[in-house]
Amino acid sequence: MGSSIKIILARMMVALVLLVGTHCCASTSSSRPATNSANSASPSHTQVDFYCRKDACPGGVANVGCQCGTGASYGAGCSGKAAQKIALDQRTKDLILREHNLKRNLIACGSIEPFEPAARMAEV
Repeated sequence: MGSSIKIILARMMVALVLLVGTHCCASTSSSRPATNSANSASPSHTQVDFYCRKDACPGGVANVGCQCGTGASYGAGCSGKAAQKIALDQRTKDLILREHNLKRNLIACGSIEPFEPAARMAEV
C-alpha cells in the first residue's frame, strides 16, 4: 500500500476519533476472531454476481463497485481524480473494521448528536 494511502487512512481515523469523542455505552469487543481464513480472501464470484445484479439495488441501478475489474471506468464523481483500486493488507482491513464498529457503536448508543439510540444494530 502506498504511503499516501496510509496517511489518508490515518487522518481519517484521527478525524473520526475527534468527531465522536471517547465515551461509549456498550462494549465494542467481540468474542469472534478478527479474521477468518474462510472469508479473508477476496469475495467469491457468486458474491460479486449477487451485488452486481440490477435488482440488488433500489431503482434497478447496479452497485457502483461492479465496474471494478471489468476495464470500465469509475463513476462520474471520480472523473479527473486519478481514482484507482488498491489492495489492503489484512491488518489494515481489520483496523478499518474495528474503527468502523467503534464509531458505529457510538452512533447506535446515541452518543453523537443528533442521532437517537438505535433499537437494534448488529456488529459488522
